[in-house]
Amino acid sequence: MPDGEETTHSIFTQYKYALNENWASNIGFRYDDKSRSQGKDVHEFSPRLSLNYKNADYALKMSASRSFVDASYFNRRTVFPNYRGANNLTPEKLTSIQLSPTYYFKSNIGEYNATVFYNTVDNFI
Repeated sequence: MPDGEETTHSIFTQYKYALNENWASNIGFRYDDKSRSQGKDVHEFSPRLSLNYKNADYALKMSASRSFVDASYFNRRTVFPNYRGANNLTPEKLTSIQLSPTYYFKSNIGEYNATVFYNTVDNFI
């Protein structure tokens, strides 16, 4: 595999806010700036948002997010005869929506969690 150097700079921030004693929100984002050794550089913005409800009996979390995974250096640059990389591979992008209810059993004997989600993937590698 050819030598190469890649540099990534990222920033992440989030803000949590209690709307009242039962409701809370969380908004955040991540920005990535990646300089590739060959091919197009990557500049990605990944936002997320959640709204949470909780009382003594149950909780409910609703969230939406967008994220990415860049093609690895190996996937883009390998020269093995049985596998050829591609410098033009673009990052995978995932959009996710989730709904997660939790029920707390009486007498603190446990809890029941479930998650329902819908995901879409673009540019699958």
